[in-house]
Amino acid sequence: KFSPTNVAIAPNGDIYVADGYGAYFINQYDAQGKFLRSFGGNGKEAGQLACPHGLMVDTRGAEPYLLVADRTNNRLQRFTLDGQHLGFATGVNLPCHFHARKGVAVVPDLAARVTLLDRDNRVIAHLGEDSTGDWQQLRTKPSSEFRPGKFVSPHGACFDHAGNIFVAEWVEVG
Repeated sequence: KFSPTNVAIAPNGDIYVADGYGAYFINQYDAQGKFLRSFGGNGKEAGQLACPHGLMVDTRGAEPYLLVADRTNNRLQRFTLDGQHLGFATGVNLPCHFHARKGVAVVPDLAARVTLLDRDNRVIAHLGEDSTGDWQQLRTKPSSEFRPGKFVSPHGACFDHAGNIFVAEWVEVG
């Protein structure tokens, strides 16, 4: 079963598709759509993934690389653009997605917070963190029970042109 969750495009036009709800592979295609390779697959070891949900070709450093939100493993993984594992970044909690602006990446963490990372993927701050730990139950309740200033289950986030952050929550009540 192939169930993609995200896509990223490299500077050379290569396309990466995360099979985040399927077999947990990253599938790479060239700019013309020709299949090149798959990497990842289900697991916890370096280079293996569990729900690779978000992808970003990270150009914040000297060399671009593929940044993967390895959601169920509660980490980020870095890969070369040809699928070789480079390393990990931690400090996230069920990461879903990425967006970068001026060297800072915003990462919605499904477990009730949004994380800001510097260009070396070190945590700058956790925003709106709800440390009560009941986000899974809270997301099914009426929005009147949500806590002001706290996230429930952020699923997507991006910066606008002025640096404001917009966050989409994944909650059953809409």
